[in-house]
Amino acid sequence: MAASPERRQRAAPAGRFVNNHLALPDQWLAWQAAGQLPCRIIHGDPKISNVLFDQDNRGLCVIDLDTVTFATLLYDFGDMARSYSNKTTEDDALMLSVFDADMYRAVKQGFTTALARLLAPIEADNLDYAAQTVIFIQAVRFLTDYLNEDVYYATRYTTQSLDRAQNQLRLLTGRTYPFPASWLVRFPPVKRLLPPVPASFAD
Repeated sequence: MAASPERRQRAAPAGRFVNNHLALPDQWLAWQAAGQLPCRIIHGDPKISNVLFDQDNRGLCVIDLDTVTFATLLYDFGDMARSYSNKTTEDDALMLSVFDADMYRAVKQGFTTALARLLAPIEADNLDYAAQTVIFIQAVRFLTDYLNEDVYYATRYTTQSLDRAQNQLRLLTGRTYPFPASWLVRFPPVKRLLPPVPASFAD
């Protein structure tokens, strides 16, 4: 389905950013194709709303098990980081700085501590990259649905999927969005296989 001219115009800044960073998942895909990523049973959608807590805010269990699959733990970590380190709702179009660095570090520490005996070196060494990649992919999914006239995600208003995409891009970069053109030049060029981790995801 072709997007309306109005939607294309509104989505243009996000689209330019995405097109300039399409190489971000390349290393992940290369590892996967080479069979280097251990496959395990993962939840597949471990966002914060799929965790039940008791009255003292202690985690009890995960729910929504229809996404359980056999894949890499990097995806579960990336989606946890995407959800837990966001200071606001994923469709918040007003908050400019949404990345919570302290929460991200806590999620990473908890994940690596609990799975210390299970994580392979390729997993333990690339959690920051996994967070980047999953957030980027989710931004692309939201943006694609906006340009497809909201055929997948339920929306309450016209620009909700675009707001979600922009929120994810703010989360990815730890910066105000949209970005000045000069900033894009400093980001890793598309042809690089493994971009360095942005400051927002550095320890």
